[in-house]
Amino acid sequence: MLVSSAATTAELRARDVWFAYPNRPVLQGVELSVRAGEVTALRGDNGAGKSTLLDIVCGVRRPHRGTVELPGRIAYVPQRTDLDSRLPVTVRDVVTMGTWSDRGWWRPLRRSDRFAVQAAMERVGIDHLASRRLDELSGGQVQRTLMARALTTGAPVIVLDEPTTGLDREVRRVVADLLAELAAEGRIVLHATHDDDALAASDIVLHLTHGTITKAEPTTSAAIQ
Repeated sequence: MLVSSAATTAELRARDVWFAYPNRPVLQGVELSVRAGEVTALRGDNGAGKSTLLDIVCGVRRPHRGTVELPGRIAYVPQRTDLDSRLPVTVRDVVTMGTWSDRGWWRPLRRSDRFAVQAAMERVGIDHLASRRLDELSGGQVQRTLMARALTTGAPVIVLDEPTTGLDREVRRVVADLLAELAAEGRIVLHATHDDDALAASDIVLHLTHGTITKAEPTTSAAIQ
């Protein structure tokens, strides 16, 4: 899962990040460093601020204080689909959205875009579902679709919010294997989770407690047993 030191120079960093909701502090001076070539898990109780921190890393929210440094574009995989389930969109439609960051949604697909979309669907094992509507899929199939969309962006940074929550063991294994492959390719992989298997399959586990990162420790297992 780890790659050579030459391929791990890229790094995502958060420095002295503070954030609060009205009457409730959430993040208090968070220091975060995530290297390419490793799968990094962010662990914390419900309400600890994991999703808020990911939102700040992805630029969805602005910190009240502090900075985030990224080595390039970022692709975000939400815990649940961020699309209205009533929209008549297919798996291929959703995955194709990953090309918008490069060409814009209004421009016609290029041959390279079509290749990237097909390759991403095949990689996560949903190419046979390409013409199925999103509202016809299982939770695991939707999650794979969102991951394929992220892959299609070609971004060097992949951030995921609870990617295995509610999924069966087989799909969790697929997700863990894919994250390991992406890290081995030299990408930065950060995912929030409280799932024991997902934590065991990560290289580094960061603990978010009382608004700060309290621990950064290597895991003892690199795969779901």
